Amino acid sequence: MGQLLAPPGPHAVHLCIDMQRLFAPYAPWATPWLERALPEAVRLIAHAPPRTVFTRFIPVRNKAEARGVWKAYYEKWECVTRDKADPGLLELMPALTRFVPPATVIDRQTYCAFTNRR
Repeated sequence: MGQLLAPPGPHAVHLCIDMQRLFAPYAPWATPWLERALPEAVRLIAHAPPRTVFTRFIPVRNKAEARGVWKAYYEKWECVTRDKADPGLLELMPALTRFVPPATVIDRQTYCAFTNRR
């Protein structure tokens, strides 16, 4: 693991990207990192919840709404569109919900949580 060259300043923000039930072990897009990262995320967030920004990946409503490269993607993964998937899968992991508010949540439908581009 790397080391910081200086401590985070007073305006530092903790970005917590896509820590949702959609990526939990039992979900369609299960990722092995989520369970390993969750305890550390909770520890960091508990230190300063108002300085945390969560992003959530929100799939399109149905595959017909998908554009560009996402069209082929949702042809394969139609099961995670909002018309097909359990809406609860879009929620943050249960261990994180207690931090909102004061933590902020930003929802995105593309791979980038910080732009309006698709």
